[in-house]
Amino acid sequence: MPAGALAFADALMKTGYMFPLISGTQLVASAAPGKPLRAIGLALIAPIIVGIVTFHAFLAPSGAAWASSFWFWNYLAWSYRNAFRPMLAMRTKPA
Repeated sequence: MPAGALAFADALMKTGYMFPLISGTQLVASAAPGKPLRAIGLALIAPIIVGIVTFHAFLAPSGAAWASSFWFWNYLAWSYRNAFRPMLAMRTKPA
């Protein structure tokens, strides 16, 4: 593993809470049953997937092929795009 990737992983480990937080979020997001909660699970897992992909893109490019397996998440997010519309809608008027 490259030195930058090791330093980043070590920094996350030293926080004492980041790895349990990430693991807990992955567990909650993957346990979202049925259609009503599946969109919430996808929204919860999105920042983690972005972090994994950018980690492999910038710090550990040798794992980029593995990180590219998240295209399935993109498919699911696209399939549930109507569920995300209210969350992404602008509700304020510009000044």
